[in-house]
Amino acid sequence: MEILGKILGSPARVKIMRLFLVNRTKSFTGTEILKRSRISKDTLRRELKLLSSVGFLKKRGAGWSLNPFFGYSVEFENLLLGSDILSQEAILDNFKKI
Repeated sequence: MEILGKILGSPARVKIMRLFLVNRTKSFTGTEILKRSRISKDTLRRELKLLSSVGFLKKRGAGWSLNPFFGYSVEFENLLLGSDILSQEAILDNFKKI
């Protein structure tokens, strides 16, 4: 995730984007996002503002959700969620050796 964080500008942004891509239909409050992504309030505020300004997230009532009409959501899903495959395989290999 460090490489993606550098490419996309912020590891916190990657965490937030992954949270919403994995939970496409769910809405999260700021507090829930803080707990799940383990970032600071200031960072969260900045990243939510940026992600909503580009149309990735939408504010719905007291929560935030993935904008279903965001044009690049499939591409980001492939990039951010597909990149874990190697890490999961490496982890499984390590457990098999024990």
